Amino acid sequence: MSRRSRFTKVEGFEGFRPERSSRWRTVWDLNLKANDITTTGALTENAGALTTLEGIEYHLRVGNADQSWTITADTGLVTVFESSSSAESRLDLKIPYVPRFPDGQFPRLRVSVAFSGLVVNHNADYVAAGIGSMWRNHAAAPNPGAWTTYDAVAASTPTYQWICRTSLGDLGDASPSGTRSSSGVGDPNDADNGVMVIEDAGQGVWNSRGHSGNTNIIIGSSAQDTYQAQNSTQGYSAYTDSQKSIFWRSNATYDGPYVTMRTKSGNTGGGQTITWERVIVEAFL
Repeated sequence: MSRRSRFTKVEGFEGFRPERSSRWRTVWDLNLKANDITTTGALTENAGALTTLEGIEYHLRVGNADQSWTITADTGLVTVFESSSSAESRLDLKIPYVPRFPDGQFPRLRVSVAFSGLVVNHNADYVAAGIGSMWRNHAAAPNPGAWTTYDAVAASTPTYQWICRTSLGDLGDASPSGTRSSSGVGDPNDADNGVMVIEDAGQGVWNSRGHSGNTNIIIGSSAQDTYQAQNSTQGYSAYTDSQKSIFWRSNATYDGPYVTMRTKSGNTGGGQTITWERVIVEAFL
């Protein structure tokens, strides 16, 4: 047992172990570029149920038949999101294991996704990465959900902005009414590669972090990625304590949390594509 110590205007404990205090700790690292998934080929689309691939459960919703998500050796998950109409695709990856506190509550989570080879063609094209509570074979994902968007505001240049988005509706709403968006923040590099991060800041608040220009994911608590924007899960203050404690399981059908990766074609045609290289999930424990 640590001995209590008193100094002038200081009170503390001898033998305190700061390395055992809460910090961001990695709970899942999926390196797609390094072939953590060895089975190459197209992912199953619009199945209406989870598909299992090498022990990883996922659901892929594509908004148009022209779009595809393909595991490619030594490259990553290559997504073609051009479309004959404006359409969004969403891949929901079930996080294999998330530690929970003794009282059943979930820790704060942070999801980082590295990407490269981004090609856009319309001003409303975007890619995004975040966290969700359940898969859904529908354009609107269940609530709660939050994601960081890298959005093309001038595709001809191209020029990008960062936006933090969350699902509208009540906690546990399996068919929410829409999306809540922060103001856009311009990117200084406008690069075709980078890292998108969504971070649970607590009390229903979400931080969008990230950078462009390289695919280096920053993990742990000694450093953090660039802050871009902030948003909140709608109605958090109205949630009951029991709802908050099972945040990602707030609907009886939910089995989340999930990593979500999104693409959106802003208009018809265009040859839009992106390669997803790596996913890291951290928990604040």
